[in-house]
Amino acid sequence: MLQRTFGLYRDATVLFNVLQALDSIGYPQESVLMRAYELLKSVKMLHRISFIAENLSGGEKQRVVLARQLARDPILLPANEPTGTLDAKTAMVVHETLKNFKNTMIVTSHFPEVIRELTENALWIERGEVFAYGDSHSVIEDFEREVGKIERKGARKQERKPKIRAKNCKKYYYTSKGVVKAVDGVSFTVHEGEIFCILGRSGGVKRV
Repeated sequence: MLQRTFGLYRDATVLFNVLQALDSIGYPQESVLMRAYELLKSVKMLHRISFIAENLSGGEKQRVVLARQLARDPILLPANEPTGTLDAKTAMVVHETLKNFKNTMIVTSHFPEVIRELTENALWIERGEVFAYGDSHSVIEDFEREVGKIERKGARKQERKPKIRAKNCKKYYYTSKGVVKAVDGVSFTVHEGEIFCILGRSGGVKRV
């Protein structure tokens, strides 16, 4: 499971993407639709089943990638930052799906809580070399103690001059299901030296 979404057919629907993965392993045709339904349900993507992959949010694409990988029933699933682009609530959904994976999984992440929740053993790499290996909870506790000793640099002086002003921004997608209003009448100002955040759930769009 890649951090990026290279594995998708972007001009095809969510359902087709999963069906194609099942077809590649010769999954029985009489059961293929039910299996695709189960996989998309496990990653909470049934509401986007007929959407074109290109029109999904980054987090939604990542969940379709996960469904495609699980469809192949791999004996080993490498998962690189499996929830790195997801909000906390959606990440919980993906974590539950991954925890139900029955075969071997290797997870790489710079988020300690992901390693703690998804793995049994952890390998801590420091400057390209193995620093520690063992039970995930013990390794993560040591890691967090070490990271906690790092002192933050002094904060930069914040200038308050406006650098970007956006007024009534709109972005619509036109699909077979109707109009998807990804952004609808959004205005904001970003000041010089400011760290500006736009917060929302994965796939948090307004549909009509």
